[in-house]
Amino acid sequence: SVSATRDRLRGELDRANKKLEVVQNQNTELKTEVQRLRKQLTLRQSSTPKSETVSTAREEVLQKKIKQLEEQLTEYQEIIQRGKEIHKSKCDEEFGKWEERKRWQASNEKLKTHLKEKSSQVEALRANVERLKETIIRLEKEKITLEGKLKSTKAPNISQSLIDELERDRAKLQEELKAVRITNQIKSSPGSSLADVVEAQERKIATLKIAQKGESALAEEVERLLERKSRLQQTNLRLEAQNLELKMQLEKHRLTDLTPRDPHFRDLNSETESVGGSPKGRNKTSKQRGDLERAVVVLKRVVEKLQAENKKLHAARLSDVHDKGYVEKLQIELQRCQENYLDSVDKCSILEEELQQCKEKLKLFEHDDLAEELILTKSQLAQKCQLLSKVKVLLENAVIREKALKEQVFDLEKLVPPERLRGTYHERKT
Repeated sequence: SVSATRDRLRGELDRANKKLEVVQNQNTELKTEVQRLRKQLTLRQSSTPKSETVSTAREEVLQKKIKQLEEQLTEYQEIIQRGKEIHKSKCDEEFGKWEERKRWQASNEKLKTHLKEKSSQVEALRANVERLKETIIRLEKEKITLEGKLKSTKAPNISQSLIDELERDRAKLQEELKAVRITNQIKSSPGSSLADVVEAQERKIATLKIAQKGESALAEEVERLLERKSRLQQTNLRLEAQNLELKMQLEKHRLTDLTPRDPHFRDLNSETESVGGSPKGRNKTSKQRGDLERAVVVLKRVVEKLQAENKKLHAARLSDVHDKGYVEKLQIELQRCQENYLDSVDKCSILEEELQQCKEKLKLFEHDDLAEELILTKSQLAQKCQLLSKVKVLLENAVIREKALKEQVFDLEKLVPPERLRGTYHERKT
């Protein structure tokens, strides 16, 4: 391992350093010995010149010893130099091998990590594939069950005569709508209310046609028709109120336009309020005014204005009463407006009854359990088929990814030698 190699190299380096220190110490000792001998030699030559012949032999011995020591010193220096060079080359070689082993180890660790990640992904994909297979088997069983249930269920038969009858009702309602518009001369609210009725009938016919084709939009259309029913009831009530309001406005405008401008009417009211008038004319006028007021009581919003106009007419005093027929004409016009209004109300009630009959017919179809079961089964089957197709796509993608990961793992195992896969997922698996 790297730590053992490092310790071994450190031990060799320490031993080489110790040898180098020993050799260096010996070298220094030899140098000091040579210097000491040279100093002694010089001192002796200077102090005892007479005894040169005596010490010549000794000097020669010393010279030989010095020369021998110098040669030893040179040999030691050469040995130290060669040791340094050998040690340096060996250290360089060991360091190169150590760096190479370190690179291989880092690469091996990286490949091990990558291999572990890929192996975990393979395991996850395998689990996902198994789960998807189970889901596919379950969905296939549900699909077979739903298909059998759908085959055993018969589609509802909607009678064509019911559709024809509703179309005839729609045409009849359109004609009655035109008649009511012409009779009452109303362009806003009543017409829009009857148009809503016709639109509701058209929607019913469209709903029945859709149901005959077996579409699932029938339930939504039925909900809209139920909402339309409540709105139609409110519209009918509003229609009656608006008809009454329009009649009152019509009568108010006629009274406003004719009362202050007609001199005969002013004369009539002045004569009936005059002190010296005849009791018989006063009684007839009071009776006619009472009839008129009883008719105007139905028109709630005109009462106060008519009373104000009557007060103004009481205040005006003229001499003659010429136009008793004007009051009768007003009564006839009021009676005709009331009859038109009652006719319109009757037609609205008839339309409501016909609409209620159509709704009851449609309700019979809505409460058909077989149709509801068929629609529910079809919707469930469509959802299951859609989910099954999605699961199949996911399964195909998972198989493709698993195959790609297996190829990557195989390539990684090729890159890493078998002897370096110790302790990896491959060995644990084997």
